[in-house]
Amino acid sequence: MCTLLGRVLGPAWVIASSSDDPYVVSNQLVCAARAPYSYIGVRVLAADPGSPVPWNHMLTRGINAAGLAYTYAYVHEPGNEHAPEQRWPEAMLAQCESVEDAIAVIRRHLGAVLSGNYLLADAAGDAAALEVSRTALRVTRDPGGTLVCTNVWPTLEMAVSDRWGAETARDRSARVGCLLAEGPFDLPAIFHAMRDHSDGGGDAERPYGVSICNHGRREGTISGEVLDPRHRELWWTYGWPCGEPRGYEAPSRAPWGRYLAFGADRVRGDGPVTTLDGHLTSFGVRLLSRAEDRA
Repeated sequence: MCTLLGRVLGPAWVIASSSDDPYVVSNQLVCAARAPYSYIGVRVLAADPGSPVPWNHMLTRGINAAGLAYTYAYVHEPGNEHAPEQRWPEAMLAQCESVEDAIAVIRRHLGAVLSGNYLLADAAGDAAALEVSRTALRVTRDPGGTLVCTNVWPTLEMAVSDRWGAETARDRSARVGCLLAEGPFDLPAIFHAMRDHSDGGGDAERPYGVSICNHGRREGTISGEVLDPRHRELWWTYGWPCGEPRGYEAPSRAPWGRYLAFGADRVRGDGPVTTLDGHLTSFGVRLLSRAEDRA
């Protein structure tokens, strides 16, 4: 159910995502000091070790000290429940400084990389959307300065639909396109887009919703990310980006309601940046660089 967007802001791109999952799944920020590049990433952890969520334990978003950033939206292929553990993102963040470098890593691991859409950007101003299956990789660039990905492939053949958001993917993609067409566009406008509610109140009747800020009854947005390669920052918010549960979500979370920026170039060790219930650790306090002003 994830929604990804990319937008040129000044000399470089900023990319963003809503992390949508069953509410029994948790996201947490982690960091690692690696050579040549330290990084911050968002790790997915399912409460049940036998969970069928194929991206369990995967770093599905991240940024490194060189300014390479990526985020991910799942697209289903039969057999994904048997996919190998996704460890390649850690190596990509530790070793790559450009979108082209990252594409090369994903291409080398084709067949093991979990299927989906990957949105990448770097500090030099390059960005690309990747459709990745077990047998194919398609790269899209947009000189017009916008990229959008959801849970369907625009050009690769879809084998089957799935329960994780494909039914709402085209609606969410169209909505993001409308939001990106509004201007002028800046970082607060990206925060605003990730808080968008376009469900008309209907999410109360759905197991998972259709909005960018997704308030489904059993599945929805568990965190939001905005990745700024130029400043080497990962802006993150725990829970629904709007900060306001509607009361019918089960279980309810205590969302932050604002984005906090963490600097990848401040990483000096390995460990959790946040706890599974959304509290900052000592690492998180040291990496914190800015906070969104919602006054």
